[in-house]
Formats: sequence, structure tokens, C-alpha cells
Amino acid sequence: MTETNPSSADGWSNMGLVLAHMDRFRDAEEMYKKAISKNPSAPHLHDFLASLYARQNRDDEARESWERALALNPGYGQAIIELSALEGRAGRLVEAVRVLEEGCAAVQAPPSVRASAATSVSFISGWMSSNWRSSGWGKRPSRSRTRFPTSVWLISSCCPADAGRRH
Repeated sequence: MTETNPSSADGWSNMGLVLAHMDRFRDAEEMYKKAISKNPSAPHLHDFLASLYARQNRDDEARESWERALALNPGYGQAIIELSALEGRAGRLVEAVRVLEEGCAAVQAPPSVRASAATSVSFISGWMSSNWRSSGWGKRPSRSRTRFPTSVWLISSCCPADAGRRH
């Protein structure tokens, strides 16, 4: 696709997805950055790059990319889910709840769902801090979605992954 249309952000991001799946992270990062240069206002491209960073435990860069995705589209569900989980795993519960609250507000989730999400983050994070080492979770696996047990289960109740996505 990039040979026939080198200005296509989708072509570059598709190449990045394939390379990331092959664990060729440097090459995938280059493709994602090329895609972003072609379409910097596409939140999903920043999300792809953030996920790649998270897989490599480059949390600060992942955070920045998810924040860029949310700056472009505050209701972008996948970025809400992943950024909140990232903050929770790092023990930054206030930030995790803030991301949830702002995301849920962006998708106009009812207040009861927002309160439930915040309570769940606090509960799960408390459980995690007391059970993290004893449960054998001390090693950080390579995929971000497996490091903290709240991500999809917790946040999807207020912010489904496709909520707020611009089509």
C-alpha cells in the first residue's frame, strides 16, 4: 500500500502493526512515526505507537502518546483504558482515576458509572499492592494489557474501546 500511495498513513500504520507483531519494535516504531507524520490528527495512530512503547516497558513515552491521542479525541476509549491502566500499574491512582473521570465525561457516561470505575480502581490497586509480589506478578510481561488486572474489565463499563472514536 505504501508503494502505491506513499502518503497513506494507513499503509504505514499497517506495516507497523505487522512489524510489531513480529517483535521488530524499532522498525514498527519507524512506521508508526511515518504514519503520524502523514496524519498527525489521527488518535488511533498515537494509540498504536503508545501500545508499542508499552510493550517495551517505555512507560513515559507510552503515556505521552496516549495523552496525545486523548488531546485529539478525549473520548477515545482505547487510550482511556490503556492510559488509566498504565497509571494504575505505576501506583498513580489519582492520575488513573482522573483519566477515567475525564474519559467517562467525554463519552457522557452516567455519574454512577464514573463513581463505580473510580471505586474499582482503588479496590483493585489496593489488592494489587498487597498481592503483587506474593502472586508472582513481580515480573513485567511484554504486553501492557496483562500487567494490571483492571484494564478492559473495569473501564469498559464506562468507556468501551470504540467510544468516542471518530469514523
